[in-house]
Amino acid sequence: MFILLKYGPENPAEAWKLQAAKGDDQIVLIQNGVFWAVSEKAALEGKNVAVVKADWLARGYAEEACPFPLVDYTQFVELLEANPKTMS
Repeated sequence: MFILLKYGPENPAEAWKLQAAKGDDQIVLIQNGVFWAVSEKAALEGKNVAVVKADWLARGYAEEACPFPLVDYTQFVELLEANPKTMS
């Protein structure tokens, strides 16, 4: 399943989506969801996580500071297409 987190850790629906994630699910942090990689990194460790690079950079973070792989929009679409079910 493709799980899209677009709101920050204070959003209870996003926390629920993360709790529902299984080991092989693809999680992508987009928009304010990138804050999960900063304040809730431990909750994401061991999961298949990617961060949209443009959103990470737009919030003032350096590329090398991201603890997860950064993807551009083309790669984001490829991940979306590779996963038939989506939770967002």
